[in-house]
Amino acid sequence: MANLLTSGLAYNPYFYVQEALTVLYKRLGMAFYVKRDLAEGKASGTGDTIQVRRPQAFTTAAMPIAEASFADVSPHYDNLVISEWRGQGFKLTDKETTLTPDVFVRDHITPVAASIADKIDQDLSSLALEVPWIVEDDATTPTNDFAAMRKTLFDNKAPLVNPIEYAYMTDGVLQERYEKSTTFVQANTAGDQSLQRDGQLGVKFGFRIFPNQNAPTAAAGTLSTTTLLTNGAFTKGATSVNLDAATLTGIIRRGNVLTITGDTQKYAVKADVTASGNALASVTISPPLAADVADGVTVTVDQTASTSTGIAFHRDAFALVMQPLSPAGPGILTATVQDPITGLTLRSRVWGSGGLGATIWALDALWGTKTLNPNLAVRLRI
Repeated sequence: MANLLTSGLAYNPYFYVQEALTVLYKRLGMAFYVKRDLAEGKASGTGDTIQVRRPQAFTTAAMPIAEASFADVSPHYDNLVISEWRGQGFKLTDKETTLTPDVFVRDHITPVAASIADKIDQDLSSLALEVPWIVEDDATTPTNDFAAMRKTLFDNKAPLVNPIEYAYMTDGVLQERYEKSTTFVQANTAGDQSLQRDGQLGVKFGFRIFPNQNAPTAAAGTLSTTTLLTNGAFTKGATSVNLDAATLTGIIRRGNVLTITGDTQKYAVKADVTASGNALASVTISPPLAADVADGVTVTVDQTASTSTGIAFHRDAFALVMQPLSPAGPGILTATVQDPITGLTLRSRVWGSGGLGATIWALDALWGTKTLNPNLAVRLRI
C-alpha cells in the first residue's frame, strides 16, 4: 500500500477529519442517548451562549373555542454555554510519512479522536450530579432498582419509560451486579441472549442499559449540621440560594440534595461551597427554584456520599451541542465536517513548520453540555 506522502494523504485535512469523526461517533458513550439537536445561532469560541430549542407546553381547552384563543407558536429555548474547546495533534516527520494510511489512522488519528470523545463523555456524565432525585440501591434484589427508578420518574410526571427515549448508565459495580443476576442471565427471564452473546445488558424494564467508565461518584458533604435556614427571600426561577444556621461549618458538595420545607421539588447542589460566618453564600442549584421561598424557611441537606452511581434518564434531560470551528488562518490547510443528523463536528488543520522540519497535524472540537430538565432523570446511589 502507498505511504502517506506518495498517496497525498499527509497533506489532506479532509481525510483526517472524516476518519476522526467516524472514531468520535463510535467512542461516544452518554452522548448517544442525550439531546443533540442543532442549536439556534452559532458559537465561535468558548464562553459564547447559544440556544437549545425545547418543546412548547400546551394546556387543553374545551372545544369549540374562538380562533383568537388558539395558542401562538412560541418557541422555548434553554441557554447553553459553549464551555469546551479541546484538541490535540502531532508532528509528522519524514519517518512518519512512510506509514501506510491504515497504520496512521490506527496509531495516531484514532487516539486523538478517542481522547476528545472521552472528554465529551466526562462532561456529560458529570451532569448526573445535578439530578436531585435519588433512590437507594437494592443489593439483594437488583431488579428492584428499576422499579424504584421507574416510580420516581412516574411520580415526576416524566413521559412513560420506553427504550426509544430512555437510557440507564451504569458504572462497574452496578454492571457487575446485574451481570450476576439470574434475571439478566437466564434466557427465560432475560428475554434475549445479548449479555452472553454481545456482553451487553440490552433493554431492560424500558431502559437501554449502557456501562460507562466515566460514571461519577459523589463526595459526602462535611456540614456540621444538615438542618439549615434560607438566608433571605428568593423568587421563583432563582438559580442560587443563601443558607445559614446558628452554628455552621464545613462544605456543601456538588451532588448534595436540598429539600425546602413546603416545596415538593428537590434541588441538587451544582458546586462546592464552604461555610463562612455560619452561612453558605450563593449555593447554585438544579433546577432553578420552582416557587418563591421566604426568609427563614427550613432546608434539609442530604450530604450522603455515593461511591457508585447509576443514572436513568430521558433524552431531554441533558444536552450536548457541538459547534463547527471556523477555518484557520493563511498557510493552514483546514477542514471542518459536521454530521447533520447527530450534530457531531470536528476540525482538522495541517501546516508545515520550517524550524522543526515537520508537518503539524491537529484535531479539535468545540462543545457545551447542560442539564435541561433534571426531573426527567433519577440517580441510583450505592
